[in-house]
Amino acid sequence: MQKIYKHGLSLLLMVLLCILGAGTSDNGGSNIINAFVMSHEFVRNSLKAPSTADFQEFDPSLVTDLGEGRFRVSSYVCAQNSFGAKLRTRYTCTLKHLDGDNWILESLDLKE
Repeated sequence: MQKIYKHGLSLLLMVLLCILGAGTSDNGGSNIINAFVMSHEFVRNSLKAPSTADFQEFDPSLVTDLGEGRFRVSSYVCAQNSFGAKLRTRYTCTLKHLDGDNWILESLDLKE
């Protein structure tokens, strides 16, 4: 139950930042949030136990806008490994926004 509340609060924060534009007058704020959320999907796809993943809370300083629709997200995830131990893994994800909900992964670096 606590996990659902934690993710619900994160989602609420992301929605509020989208509405407020994260302090920008263009779509840059929402693209930063979307890049952060999409990085989670790419990281989940590389985990042994994706359902156990707990990601760092959103902070705009974790996302770098590289221009031309490209973003770099540097953060961490805590998830179980193949032995069932929960480990914190730092990651750097470079991704590109194509259009709509379409993103491509350019690179993903995971470090335990």
